[in-house]
Amino acid sequence: PGCRLCQAVISAHRCDLYEPDLFSQEESGIHYELLPAGGKDWLPMRTDVHLPFAKRTLDGGFLPYFAFSRLRLAPDGALWGLVYAYTYREHTARMAALFLVSEDCGRTWSYRSSVYYEPDKTDRHWALCTGFTEPDVAFLPDGSLLCLLRTDDSFNRGPSYAAYSTDGGFHWTRPAQFDDRGVWPALLTLENGVTLAAYGRPGLFLRATADPSGRVWEERIPIVQ
Repeated sequence: PGCRLCQAVISAHRCDLYEPDLFSQEESGIHYELLPAGGKDWLPMRTDVHLPFAKRTLDGGFLPYFAFSRLRLAPDGALWGLVYAYTYREHTARMAALFLVSEDCGRTWSYRSSVYYEPDKTDRHWALCTGFTEPDVAFLPDGSLLCLLRTDDSFNRGPSYAAYSTDGGFHWTRPAQFDDRGVWPALLTLENGVTLAAYGRPGLFLRATADPSGRVWEERIPIVQ
Protein backbone atom coordinates (compact mmCIF):
# COMPACT_ATOMS: atom_id res chain seq x y z
CA PRO A 1 0.00 0.00 0.00
CA GLY A 2 2.87 2.41 0.68
CA CYS A 3 4.00 2.37 -2.95
CA ARG A 4 0.70 3.30 -4.59
CA LEU A 5 1.23 6.05 -7.13
CA CYS A 6 -2.32 7.03 -7.98
CA GLN A 7 -5.74 5.72 -8.82
CA ALA A 8 -6.74 5.70 -12.48
CA VAL A 9 -10.37 6.04 -13.52
CA ILE A 10 -10.87 5.42 -17.21
CA SER A 11 -14.06 4.39 -18.99
CA ALA A 12 -15.85 3.70 -15.67
CA HIS A 13 -13.03 1.32 -14.72
CA ARG A 14 -11.06 2.02 -11.53
CA CYS A 15 -7.61 0.63 -10.72
CA ASP A 16 -4.63 1.47 -8.53
CA LEU A 17 -1.21 2.10 -10.09
CA TYR A 18 2.07 1.30 -8.36
CA GLU A 19 5.72 2.09 -9.01
CA PRO A 20 7.24 -1.21 -10.23
CA ASP A 21 10.73 -0.48 -8.83
CA LEU A 22 9.39 -0.57 -5.27
CA PHE A 23 8.59 -4.29 -5.38
CA SER A 24 11.02 -7.05 -4.50
CA GLN A 25 12.80 -8.98 -7.25
CA GLU A 26 10.58 -12.00 -6.59
CA GLU A 27 7.51 -9.83 -7.20
CA SER A 28 8.84 -8.14 -10.35
CA GLY A 29 9.99 -8.78 -13.89
CA ILE A 30 8.52 -10.42 -16.97
CA HIS A 31 8.27 -14.19 -16.60
CA TYR A 32 8.30 -16.63 -19.51
CA GLU A 33 9.64 -20.05 -20.49
CA LEU A 34 12.33 -20.98 -23.01
CA LEU A 35 12.76 -24.29 -24.82
CA PRO A 36 16.43 -24.70 -25.87
CA ALA A 37 17.11 -26.04 -29.36
CA GLY A 38 17.01 -29.84 -29.16
CA GLY A 39 15.79 -29.72 -25.58
CA LYS A 40 12.76 -31.39 -24.04
CA ASP A 41 12.23 -29.27 -20.95
CA TRP A 42 11.04 -25.68 -20.84
CA LEU A 43 13.25 -23.42 -18.72
CA PRO A 44 11.67 -20.74 -16.50
CA MET A 45 13.10 -17.32 -17.41
CA ARG A 46 12.64 -13.72 -16.33
CA THR A 47 13.79 -10.30 -17.43
CA ASP A 48 13.95 -7.14 -15.36
CA VAL A 49 14.20 -4.57 -18.15
CA HIS A 50 13.03 -1.12 -17.05
CA LEU A 51 9.93 0.00 -18.96
CA PRO A 52 9.76 3.82 -18.98
CA PHE A 53 6.65 5.26 -17.29
CA ALA A 54 5.09 1.78 -16.97
CA LYS A 55 3.22 1.10 -13.72
CA ARG A 56 2.03 -2.05 -12.00
CA THR A 57 -1.74 -2.31 -11.74
CA LEU A 58 -3.80 -3.55 -8.82
CA ASP A 59 -7.08 -4.60 -10.34
CA GLY A 60 -9.73 -6.70 -8.67
CA GLY A 61 -7.40 -7.59 -5.82
CA PHE A 62 -4.67 -8.96 -8.12
CA LEU A 63 -1.27 -7.47 -8.95
CA PRO A 64 -0.25 -9.09 -12.26
CA TYR A 65 3.29 -9.10 -13.61
CA PHE A 66 4.14 -7.28 -16.81
CA ALA A 67 3.77 -9.83 -19.62
CA PHE A 68 4.52 -10.34 -23.30
CA SER A 69 1.23 -10.17 -25.16
CA ARG A 70 2.91 -11.35 -28.38
CA LEU A 71 6.30 -12.48 -29.65
CA ARG A 72 7.39 -11.67 -33.20
CA LEU A 73 10.47 -12.78 -35.15
CA ALA A 74 12.16 -10.02 -37.17
CA PRO A 75 13.86 -10.66 -40.53
CA ASP A 76 17.28 -10.14 -38.91
CA GLY A 77 16.58 -12.95 -36.42
CA ALA A 78 15.84 -10.69 -33.46
CA LEU A 79 12.90 -11.63 -31.25
CA TRP A 80 10.44 -8.87 -30.40
CA GLY A 81 8.44 -8.98 -27.17
CA LEU A 82 5.30 -6.84 -27.24
CA VAL A 83 3.91 -5.50 -23.97
CA TYR A 84 1.01 -3.23 -23.16
CA ALA A 85 0.63 -1.73 -19.71
CA TYR A 86 -0.60 1.32 -17.86
CA THR A 87 1.80 4.23 -18.00
CA TYR A 88 1.74 7.41 -15.97
CA ARG A 89 3.33 10.40 -17.70
CA GLU A 90 2.48 14.08 -17.88
CA HIS A 91 0.05 13.52 -14.97
CA THR A 92 -2.06 11.17 -17.11
CA ALA A 93 -2.64 7.41 -16.82
CA ARG A 94 -3.11 5.56 -20.09
CA MET A 95 -2.26 2.18 -21.56
CA ALA A 96 0.72 2.19 -23.95
CA ALA A 97 2.53 -0.25 -26.23
CA LEU A 98 6.11 -1.09 -25.20
CA PHE A 99 8.63 -3.04 -27.26
CA LEU A 100 11.51 -5.22 -26.06
CA VAL A 101 14.06 -6.91 -28.33
CA SER A 102 16.22 -9.99 -27.80
CA GLU A 103 19.18 -10.80 -30.06
CA ASP A 104 20.05 -14.08 -28.31
CA CYS A 105 16.86 -16.11 -28.84
CA GLY A 106 15.02 -14.78 -25.80
CA ARG A 107 17.70 -15.18 -23.14
CA THR A 108 18.26 -11.47 -22.56
CA TRP A 109 16.14 -8.47 -23.50
CA SER A 110 16.59 -4.73 -24.04
CA TYR A 111 14.01 -1.97 -24.19
CA ARG A 112 13.54 -0.57 -27.70
CA SER A 113 10.68 1.98 -27.65
CA SER A 114 7.08 2.79 -26.73
CA VAL A 115 3.98 4.15 -28.42
CA TYR A 116 2.00 6.32 -26.00
CA TYR A 117 -1.61 7.34 -26.48
CA GLU A 118 -2.09 10.91 -27.67
CA PRO A 119 -5.58 12.44 -27.51
CA ASP A 120 -7.45 12.17 -30.80
CA LYS A 121 -10.44 14.45 -30.58
CA THR A 122 -11.96 13.03 -33.75
CA ASP A 123 -12.80 10.03 -31.55
CA ARG A 124 -15.77 11.10 -29.46
CA HIS A 125 -14.64 8.90 -26.56
CA TRP A 126 -11.05 10.18 -26.51
CA ALA A 127 -11.31 11.65 -22.99
CA LEU A 128 -12.35 8.27 -21.58
CA CYS A 129 -9.98 6.18 -23.69
CA THR A 130 -7.98 3.58 -21.77
CA GLY A 131 -5.14 3.99 -24.26
CA PHE A 132 -3.33 1.65 -26.64
CA THR A 133 -3.66 -2.09 -26.08
CA GLU A 134 -3.05 -5.35 -28.00
CA PRO A 135 -0.24 -4.05 -30.24
CA ASP A 136 1.03 -6.11 -33.15
CA VAL A 137 3.91 -5.36 -35.52
CA ALA A 138 4.73 -6.27 -39.12
CA PHE A 139 8.16 -6.07 -40.73
CA LEU A 140 7.25 -4.56 -44.09
CA PRO A 141 8.83 -5.32 -47.49
CA ASP A 142 10.53 -1.90 -47.69
CA GLY A 143 12.33 -2.50 -44.36
CA SER A 144 10.05 -0.33 -42.22
CA LEU A 145 7.78 -1.46 -39.39
CA LEU A 146 4.04 -1.12 -38.91
CA CYS A 147 2.33 -1.28 -35.53
CA LEU A 148 -1.44 -1.66 -35.17
CA LEU A 149 -3.06 -0.71 -31.87
CA ARG A 150 -6.46 -1.20 -30.27
CA THR A 151 -8.35 1.47 -28.30
CA ASP A 152 -11.73 -0.31 -27.95
CA ASP A 153 -11.94 -0.95 -24.19
CA SER A 154 -15.29 -2.80 -23.97
CA PHE A 155 -16.92 0.27 -22.42
CA ASN A 156 -16.73 2.45 -25.53
CA ARG A 157 -16.00 1.33 -29.08
CA GLY A 158 -12.75 2.87 -30.27
CA PRO A 159 -10.78 3.06 -33.52
CA SER A 160 -7.65 1.12 -34.32
CA TYR A 161 -4.48 3.10 -35.01
CA ALA A 162 -1.39 2.61 -37.16
CA ALA A 163 2.13 3.85 -36.39
CA TYR A 164 5.23 3.40 -38.55
CA SER A 165 8.96 3.23 -37.90
CA THR A 166 11.75 3.62 -40.44
CA ASP A 167 14.68 3.18 -38.02
CA GLY A 168 14.15 -0.33 -36.68
CA GLY A 169 11.50 0.56 -34.13
CA PHE A 170 13.45 3.15 -32.14
CA HIS A 171 11.05 5.94 -33.16
CA TRP A 172 7.45 5.85 -34.39
CA THR A 173 5.18 8.20 -36.30
CA ARG A 174 2.26 9.69 -34.44
CA PRO A 175 -0.50 7.04 -34.53
CA ALA A 176 -3.27 7.73 -37.05
CA GLN A 177 -6.66 6.05 -37.32
CA PHE A 178 -6.56 2.81 -39.30
CA ASP A 179 -10.26 1.86 -39.01
CA ASP A 180 -13.25 2.65 -36.81
CA ARG A 181 -12.75 -0.64 -34.91
CA GLY A 182 -9.92 -3.01 -34.20
CA VAL A 183 -10.07 -5.62 -31.43
CA TRP A 184 -7.01 -7.93 -31.36
CA PRO A 185 -5.40 -6.60 -34.56
CA ALA A 186 -3.13 -9.19 -36.19
CA LEU A 187 -0.60 -8.57 -38.98
CA LEU A 188 1.06 -10.89 -41.47
CA THR A 189 3.35 -10.09 -44.41
CA LEU A 190 3.22 -12.79 -47.08
CA GLU A 191 6.11 -13.97 -49.25
CA ASN A 192 4.56 -12.19 -52.26
CA GLY A 193 4.89 -8.83 -50.47
CA VAL A 194 1.23 -8.41 -49.53
CA THR A 195 0.58 -7.47 -45.90
CA LEU A 196 -2.68 -8.53 -44.24
CA ALA A 197 -4.41 -7.04 -41.22
CA ALA A 198 -7.18 -8.93 -39.39
CA TYR A 199 -9.28 -7.45 -36.59
CA GLY A 200 -12.79 -7.48 -35.30
CA ARG A 201 -15.63 -6.78 -32.96
CA PRO A 202 -18.22 -6.26 -33.98
CA GLY A 203 -17.60 -8.67 -36.83
CA LEU A 204 -14.28 -9.94 -38.19
CA PHE A 205 -12.51 -8.14 -41.03
CA LEU A 206 -9.49 -8.49 -43.29
CA ARG A 207 -7.58 -5.70 -45.04
CA ALA A 208 -4.69 -6.02 -47.47
CA THR A 209 -1.98 -3.84 -48.94
CA ALA A 210 0.54 -4.44 -51.69
CA ASP A 211 2.26 -1.15 -50.82
CA PRO A 212 5.77 -2.07 -49.59
CA SER A 213 5.57 0.74 -47.02
CA GLY A 214 2.11 -0.31 -45.78
CA ARG A 215 0.65 3.17 -46.14
CA VAL A 216 -2.07 2.54 -48.75
CA TRP A 217 -4.65 -0.14 -47.93
CA GLU A 218 -7.58 -1.74 -49.72
CA GLU A 219 -11.06 -1.52 -48.22
CA ARG A 220 -11.79 -4.01 -45.45
CA ILE A 221 -13.42 -7.31 -46.38
CA PRO A 222 -16.01 -8.73 -43.94
CA ILE A 223 -15.30 -12.33 -42.90
CA VAL A 224 -17.96 -12.42 -40.16
CA GLN A 225 -20.66 -9.75 -40.06
